[in-house]
Amino acid sequence: MESAEDGESKTTQIFACLVLVFTFVIILKRFNLEEIFLQNFDAVHHVNSTSEVYVQEVCNPFHVTLSKQHRTSTEEGLNLELSLLKPGFVKLFWGANIEEFYKELKHPWEVLNSRIQNEFFLEDNKLKVSNYSERSQVCEKSLWHTTVPDKINQYSGAVPRTVYPVVVACTREEHVLDDVQIVIMLSVLHIKDPDLHLDSQVLFQFLITNDNKITTLQPFYVSTETSSRNNERRQYYSDSPFQQLNSGILSSDIINTTDNHGNTQETLNDHEDVDSCCVCQDAEMTIVLLPCRHGCVCSGCVAKLDKCPVCRDVFTSYFRLKDFSQQMSQPLGEQNLGQPSGPHVIANNWWERFNERLNSYFGFT
Repeated sequence: MESAEDGESKTTQIFACLVLVFTFVIILKRFNLEEIFLQNFDAVHHVNSTSEVYVQEVCNPFHVTLSKQHRTSTEEGLNLELSLLKPGFVKLFWGANIEEFYKELKHPWEVLNSRIQNEFFLEDNKLKVSNYSERSQVCEKSLWHTTVPDKINQYSGAVPRTVYPVVVACTREEHVLDDVQIVIMLSVLHIKDPDLHLDSQVLFQFLITNDNKITTLQPFYVSTETSSRNNERRQYYSDSPFQQLNSGILSSDIINTTDNHGNTQETLNDHEDVDSCCVCQDAEMTIVLLPCRHGCVCSGCVAKLDKCPVCRDVFTSYFRLKDFSQQMSQPLGEQNLGQPSGPHVIANNWWERFNERLNSYFGFT
């Protein structure tokens, strides 16, 4: 006959087994069965490791891009679109030696501005200089067509190349005030040639401020386009040992922002056209994730994410697209980033309430 103690022992064992099975099922449901067996725990990334990059807004008086209406190549010529918000000069320095170009960037901005104005920039390490105008200009989306010198084709051939086809230098004429302002912009262009199947494009854009900080402009994306092409297109030119510059983060139209590390970002000039958050589909997109530079979420959803919803890469920091003064006046913990901007769904059954508590315990909310 089975004793009462044996019966209680079996009951305890059965209860313990049920608890273990229940716990195992909850863990599998929470962490995703596929990721458990594939040992892919990259998605389990604690969101508290991300940080916000604080910025201040500055105005870039220069805008240089390739014309979209006319093609640019060594045969068809160079077609630029220029916008100057302040009276300034624009010069083309053809055939710029890469190492000498980065040596020039070591000069203080006053010296560099004078060398550009007097065409001493790059000394003998350039082919020729072309002037947009002899007088300072203020223009908006002005088109400039110029032929490409025949000798530029001599620099084409095997990669990586040691000479940039052309550098566009924009400088200001008027006296610069004491506050931080952008005084020089240098745009490095690639011009399509028969020896390299790479479209004409802007390779780099360097901004120099009157406090002698140098940063680069890079785009941010509000679609599924990734930033990999930016890196791929630059491998065709030699990496200069003199290129000891801070990398920028974002870009778009005329208005720029500078973060607390001195990096400069161009942001959307017209915020009314900004897309909605791709997560809640309700609030306005105000957050750009780094380093992928995808602008896709709102301030309420970013606190709940550890990966970019667009490219699925883990992001380490983020940049707030607007309302800089209001956001910087509050500490990060007091900005209610954990509260969703859309309507909050209240858990009705015991399983949803238990799952919320479990998520909170493991730090997923």
